Amino acid sequence: ILAANEAAALTLGRARQDLLGTTYLFLLAPAVARETQLAIDRVFAEGVAVRLAQSYYGAQFDTNIYPVKDGDDAVSSVALYSTDVTERAQQRAVDNLFHEIDKRILLGHAKKTLFEYICREVARIFDFPVVWIGRKMPGGAVSVWANGVQDESDAGYFAKFEAIGVRWDNSPLSKGPAGSATRSGQLQITHVTDRDFAPWRKTADAHNLRAFLSVPLILRGEVFGNFTLASRSDHVFDNAPTVRRLTDIAGRICVAEERAMDHEQLRLLQAALSAAANGVFITDQNGRIEWLNAAFVTITGYSEAEALGASPRLLRIGKGDSSFFAEMLQSIAEGQAWSGETSEQRKDGTQITLRQTITAIRDESGEARHFISILEDVTITRAAEESVMRLAHYDHLTNLPNRALFNDRLHNAVARANRSKDVMALMFLDLDHFKAVNDTHGHDVGDLLLQQVAQRLQACVRASDTLARLAGDEFTILLPSVAAREDVIVVAEKIVAAFASPFNLGNITLDSGVSVGIALFPTDAADAAPLLKHADTAMYVAKRGGRNGYAFYGDPLNPSPVLPQ
Repeated sequence: ILAANEAAALTLGRARQDLLGTTYLFLLAPAVARETQLAIDRVFAEGVAVRLAQSYYGAQFDTNIYPVKDGDDAVSSVALYSTDVTERAQQRAVDNLFHEIDKRILLGHAKKTLFEYICREVARIFDFPVVWIGRKMPGGAVSVWANGVQDESDAGYFAKFEAIGVRWDNSPLSKGPAGSATRSGQLQITHVTDRDFAPWRKTADAHNLRAFLSVPLILRGEVFGNFTLASRSDHVFDNAPTVRRLTDIAGRICVAEERAMDHEQLRLLQAALSAAANGVFITDQNGRIEWLNAAFVTITGYSEAEALGASPRLLRIGKGDSSFFAEMLQSIAEGQAWSGETSEQRKDGTQITLRQTITAIRDESGEARHFISILEDVTITRAAEESVMRLAHYDHLTNLPNRALFNDRLHNAVARANRSKDVMALMFLDLDHFKAVNDTHGHDVGDLLLQQVAQRLQACVRASDTLARLAGDEFTILLPSVAAREDVIVVAEKIVAAFASPFNLGNITLDSGVSVGIALFPTDAADAAPLLKHADTAMYVAKRGGRNGYAFYGDPLNPSPVLPQ
């Protein structure tokens, strides 16, 4: 490390001056270090920026690694920028958790089952090894009412923990985080080294637990328990947004407790639904809306006056497919809760994607008298997920499939060809003298050339074929089904001919050729990796044959005729 800012020092848990001169990879978890080393190697080797999505110690980072070049245009070092996206990822996961909690409450899940689900999900979302909900008991004891672990190796923690015990009175066993939160009604953050944590330190050390957060669970002004979380990081609870989200979850636990009560709880449930961020509406048994909350109006654009008495079909559920609506109602009428995503329209015609949960409300005889539906607008979430998926699988410069997506398609194509006994062709393409273009005209011109090459290659293949950019000036074309070798030759000659005319790159006109190596499945290889390797080998044969041509693997003495540029 030659230089680092304060944010890097905070993330890595070191003073900034102590980072200088240390080896960055030694500060990371082994899996993250390996991934980062490969990316840094690529930056030095290819001179291109690399983007990584990384996760460790419960935090998530968007990392970009850029080449830093010296006066000779050689990569001399790298600059690493890592953005903490934990807050966005956690908030999305917590929103999904809240939706699921609401659904399970409406389905009538038992409180203990619900709270154990919450503990397991919180452990997973935030990377906490141990999560539990404690119940305040008469006489001063605190019992473990529900718990969850991220890894089964920590399942034995609670037996040891309960053998020691926790209290909420003024005894020595009340000084820990759970006892203090239950007694005081205040949030507590404790570290394993704190003096008052001594009774539980040995058990915590055995499971490598370093820090604890305990949130009091308060209902109608009275503490009835605690929500306690343990981390293997000393500093995770220093993060205010994380603590806020955990206290929000504790608040939702309190709401769930309250909703499970008697008639008074039902009244409070209606108030909670009215203020919920998710849209909620209730219909009669004929499907006419009788009640809705403010979020329904916000999500759909229909006013309360317009929606009351109307059918949910005003949202054009199922894009106008009446059979979809009928099947959904039939499923609910048969006693099944229905949950799914539908494409619908707001009043202004805007298309939206809603996640819905619909449950029948039955009378004492078991007949469905009403239906309650919870709506969550996931339009932005789905669009964001699609964008992330595209970034992960497509080359940002040419918009072609990248190496990861190509490898996935190659393996699938090999599996299909094995089943169908088809012949498949793989072409490995490398531009001739591309380095000279970058060295002479700069990388901006090189990028323009790559974009135009991608366009010409796209015109040479079918919709069923896969054209991908692996890295630099290396491209691949997968022909998943060919009748004969001659069919492959037609495509190869079409590709070489596509390079016959010069490329117009702004104020520069350049000639460029391409060397194409071809390997056939199953003749040359019966698996994906050797097939790609053989196509690469054939490409070098084409280069030795004079460039701007093609060659088949296993035919080194007979490359294709070189076409004039």
